Amino acid sequence: MFGIDVWNRKIFARTLLGVQDADAEVMTRRMNELFPGHAGTAALYLVEHK
Repeated sequence: MFGIDVWNRKIFARTLLGVQDADAEVMTRRMNELFPGHAGTAALYLVEHK
């Protein structure tokens, strides 16, 4: 599990879902689906490269 603050949530929503914002639970679930076992690392990568 990893925490998602409001700014990171917006980055994830735009990058992964193509929307301006999404619930943190939705984003966490999606990251875990896309990157099983590595969601936290993947999240850091997305934030650092946006």
